[in-house]
Amino acid sequence: MAQLIDLTATVKERTHRLRERARDRVLTAIAARLDVGKVESVDAQPLGTGDHRVVDAATFRGVMSSFPSGVGVVTTLDDEGQPRGFTCSAICSVSLDPPLMLVCVDRRSGSLRAIRHSNGFVVNFLGKDAAEVSQVFASPENDKFGAVEWQPNESTGLPVLNADALAYADCRLEREILAGDHAIVIGCIRDGGVPDPSHRPLLYWRRQYASWPGSVDHLANAS
Repeated sequence: MAQLIDLTATVKERTHRLRERARDRVLTAIAARLDVGKVESVDAQPLGTGDHRVVDAATFRGVMSSFPSGVGVVTTLDDEGQPRGFTCSAICSVSLDPPLMLVCVDRRSGSLRAIRHSNGFVVNFLGKDAAEVSQVFASPENDKFGAVEWQPNESTGLPVLNADALAYADCRLEREILAGDHAIVIGCIRDGGVPDPSHRPLLYWRRQYASWPGSVDHLANAS
């Protein structure tokens, strides 16, 4: 009887150790997938709720254009060292530690291929007088950079719209998530330019440009 009890205890102990090792392997695998600095493309999977209803394109555009936003131009370099860029309002901060942000890029865009090649991108936050710059980078124009003033960032060489950006964030590519017809591109901010407090941003709402209303000084005092 004592031997049976000892054998049972031994089996339980070994089972416990095996479970712990299996758990550790799973946690290690998860941690590896979440490591910042590891670039990978991941397809966003549906949650499988069984509800497959979707709105039409006109409703989608109408809903999303009701949300006012700032305007950015995302810039990078392609495999020939040529500057590439596009206008983007799908910009969002992700994390403070580490400092992550995201932009959404059309999967068919040559700029996405350039971002992958250069392993980085710059988000240029446009100032209030840069509506024409936004329109240039939203157009199919081939020589977009010929119409604007820009310079390479001293630390990375990526294009910065120094005359029209009130702030910029130079990002190292960290993660890419494929979602529908776009890619969610996550970058770690490795360099940046902070805006002059007196400068106002360019805004976009319902397909129209605007600037921040009122006095910046007044808003600062109110806060």
